[in-house]
Amino acid sequence: TMAEIIAAVTGWKISMVELERIAERIFTMARLFNIREGFTSEDDNLPPRFFQPKIDGSLFGRALDPDKMEKAKRYYYMIMGWNEKGIPLSEKIQELDIQ
Repeated sequence: TMAEIIAAVTGWKISMVELERIAERIFTMARLFNIREGFTSEDDNLPPRFFQPKIDGSLFGRALDPDKMEKAKRYYYMIMGWNEKGIPLSEKIQELDIQ
């Protein structure tokens, strides 16, 4: 596991739960930084070409559904503890001890 790799490299005894918490804190802090710099949920959208049918290859004729992608984005925000605009909720910031 990643925890075992980290222990082997650093000597730190850390669980997967702790690693997941660290990762969640990093993602949330990065999100807060990006918001401070002017990024919004609109910047989380894929380019239009992703929603056009592929013209060759194994995905020929297939395209992503923009409504499904928007729904997936909203779901991601929810599980991260962010509001519908992708802004971390104050409860999440407190939970992760971000100041």
